[in-house]
Amino acid sequence: QLAPGVALVAAALVAVAASGGGRAPAPASPGRAPDPVRVVSITPSATENVFALGWGDRLVGVTTGCDYPAAAAALPKVGGFAPDLERVLALRPDLVIGDRRASGRHLDRLRALGVRVWESSATTVDGVVDDVESLAAALGDSARGRELAASLRARIGALRAALDHEVGGTSGPDRRPRPRVLFEYWSSPLWTAGRGTFI
Repeated sequence: QLAPGVALVAAALVAVAASGGGRAPAPASPGRAPDPVRVVSITPSATENVFALGWGDRLVGVTTGCDYPAAAAALPKVGGFAPDLERVLALRPDLVIGDRRASGRHLDRLRALGVRVWESSATTVDGVVDDVESLAAALGDSARGRELAASLRARIGALRAALDHEVGGTSGPDRRPRPRVLFEYWSSPLWTAGRGTFI
């Protein structure tokens, strides 16, 4: 039952985003690339994670779908589901972040042009939390990533334990069957989620 876990991850990130503030990038260690200070996001989830990590002030461009938090909605737009790569390049990004499934070909094109890229390919709730750590490392703040990920894992673990107690069990008078869920992407024609997809 992934839906509550997904909701928990989103809620936790929202809570952190509300309290996160910008900080100065750390100086680069010898032999290590400097931390990116100009970041363009071409995926709403990546945008929210940057804010959750406290680095929203590094974002210089986002998509039209990036509307949370309010500061994200006010940033320059580089297009929607298919970003305008000329706009992305015009912002002189040190790092472009996105999702492999939604924007893989755009990320590949940017990489081929010499732009540093970070991408998500998570298909599970645990993978989403791993992404928080990976993105934080790409931003040069691994410690903050580990801190946030540990908090999320603890909250998800508590939720899973509560769900295991209340639903899905085979015995006990208070156990309820897990609900059967249909997730509708589109109505005409009807599209739903298949096996192996995040939803």
